[in-house]
Amino acid sequence: MIDEKFVGYIRNQLAAGIAKEDIRKALVINGLSEQDIAEGFAAVTPTPSAPGAGLYTPSQPAAVTQTMVVGKSTSLWAKSIPRTNKGFMGIALVLVFGLDLVILISSGFSLMPFWIEMLTVLGVFVFFLLLENYVLSKKFSNTRSALDQWILGLIVARNLIFLLNFIPLIQLLGMMLNIYAAAPFFIVYTILVFYRSKQS
Repeated sequence: MIDEKFVGYIRNQLAAGIAKEDIRKALVINGLSEQDIAEGFAAVTPTPSAPGAGLYTPSQPAAVTQTMVVGKSTSLWAKSIPRTNKGFMGIALVLVFGLDLVILISSGFSLMPFWIEMLTVLGVFVFFLLLENYVLSKKFSNTRSALDQWILGLIVARNLIFLLNFIPLIQLLGMMLNIYAAAPFFIVYTILVFYRSKQS
């Protein structure tokens, strides 16, 4: 017997014009058997008494840009993005408060301007980690979108640039990338997150 929340989900998705196959895929991802899925569709699809009666005809063509994830979440926002940020943050903390701190102390604090720049970048990194892992993740973890892959790609690229700021000898490359890539990154990132939030 299929759970009533899945029947409601099927009904809502059909009403929104989502194709049956896309709904079926989402239900399979959530662990439903083919028999349960068939029961769910049977519960929401009326049996026609006359030719053409009761057939589902959407008012708009189905455009699948987002899929609701019911129950166990498989969205990138549920695991991949938070894990990516935490992994990069762990490496950053080891570099800043391990290797870079040793270099700063051994230089007699003559490299203090670089240390301050690293702490500033680390602060920006912490801001994005908190935003993505605790605000956006909570908002987007129950849905999936084609934009999620693009956002994840931007997050990985941004985190790599942040790490360049913490690695001795190539820190200047990281600083230059921060200066020249920060504005375009922020514009693209903001647009993608804005459109992603419109889909939720």
